[in-house]
Amino acid sequence: MAHTLIKELYTNMPASDISGVVVNGWVRTLRESKAFAFVELNDGTYFKNLQIILEAEKLPDYAQIVKGITTGAAIEVEGTLALTPEMKQPFELKAEKVAIVGDLAHSRVCGSLAPALKTMGADVTLVAPPTFQVGDPSWFGCNQTNHLDDVIEDMDVVYMLRVQMERLEGAPFPSLREYNMLFGLTQERDRLMRPDAIICHPGPINRGVELDSFMADHPERSVILNQVYAGLCVRMSVLYLLLGGNENDITA
Repeated sequence: MAHTLIKELYTNMPASDISGVVVNGWVRTLRESKAFAFVELNDGTYFKNLQIILEAEKLPDYAQIVKGITTGAAIEVEGTLALTPEMKQPFELKAEKVAIVGDLAHSRVCGSLAPALKTMGADVTLVAPPTFQVGDPSWFGCNQTNHLDDVIEDMDVVYMLRVQMERLEGAPFPSLREYNMLFGLTQERDRLMRPDAIICHPGPINRGVELDSFMADHPERSVILNQVYAGLCVRMSVLYLLLGGNENDITA
């Protein structure tokens, strides 16, 4: 069944309720009770979220579905798009079918960055051990592999993600040493990269895990500090404008 982009719903406002609407995306927030759950979903195509209503009486496995949904999870929902102008929002999706495709809670950067890069025309490849991979990479429009050395020589940008120790459960990989050997950006892999390839990382870095110090501080390749500085400037600018700042004819 064809999927509908959230942007299409907002830019082509429906005149009446529509059944059989299928959307997918990433969970931004979840509020739940024994009878109802409210999910804010975004697929990266629009700045507004779509509200999804899950009702226990319409979903036989409601409790199991809600238990499996976390912030950052990728889900697919089929249901009826109901107009709700009285709720100070144009519509909401009343769920009839829900599929949890992959828990992206450990990689919120990936969940927002991959769609953004695709929008800008980039060819994106996701690399991770099987226990860290997304359930359906086609949602991102990306290829996915667990062999870093097979693809690193073709990359213009190698964007490393932090292993979030505080969020891990169980043993997703045997040891940090093995993770570094198989998936870490090390000095040995420097020779595999293109001469002009650069290294990105959202920070903070687990040195010796996703990168060693040679690569993290590489004078030609690493743009990590530039990344962090640019991100700080953007956040300061957005907060300044949202709080009512006015500079050079730019207003909030």
